[in-house]
Amino acid sequence: VTVLTNGQPGTSSHIRARGSGAFGGNEPLYIVDGVPVQNTEFLNPHDIETTTVLKDAAPASIYVARAPTGVVVYTT
Repeated sequence: VTVLTNGQPGTSSHIRARGSGAFGGNEPLYIVDGVPVQNTEFLNPHDIETTTVLKDAAPASIYVARAPTGVVVYTT
């Protein structure tokens, strides 16, 4: 898991769960409280209770074709 950021306050980070150059893009599938979302810019970091990264066979069995580059699950 790699987190890329420019270090500036208020900017978003990019998460790479399975490296770069993956088929279909590099962004993982984000799940917030059980709902798939495109990005997590709306989340307040203080509201996040847990973060789980699924990057091997686990996301493939749950999210099939939507998660070739991993899944990041947030619970608020």
